[in-house]
Amino acid sequence: MQTEKPWKNPEYSLKQLARDVNSNTQYVSTTINNYTKNNFKTYLNEFRLNAFIASLEDKNEEFSMEEIYLTIGFYNRSTFNRVFKSKFKMTPQEYINSKEILICNDA
Repeated sequence: MQTEKPWKNPEYSLKQLARDVNSNTQYVSTTINNYTKNNFKTYLNEFRLNAFIASLEDKNEEFSMEEIYLTIGFYNRSTFNRVFKSKFKMTPQEYINSKEILICNDA
């Protein structure tokens, strides 16, 4: 997950992960649940949210919010905002403002 970054694909599924690790979906799902205390979708979104935070810390690049959430595997902004807010208890924009990070506005 960390090396290949399949979570960047918004259609990446438990079935694909099981295939990637030469296992079955039940075993992979149970393993994720046991070790992370999260389901597959939450596990996947953790990688995506961590990538978002890392992209904000990369001062060499300037991206729009849309470029970021599409690049990290979310289909749309509302899903990204909902997932982000459920973890951080604030919207992505509030997070950005709290960190005084400059990001260009979406066109």
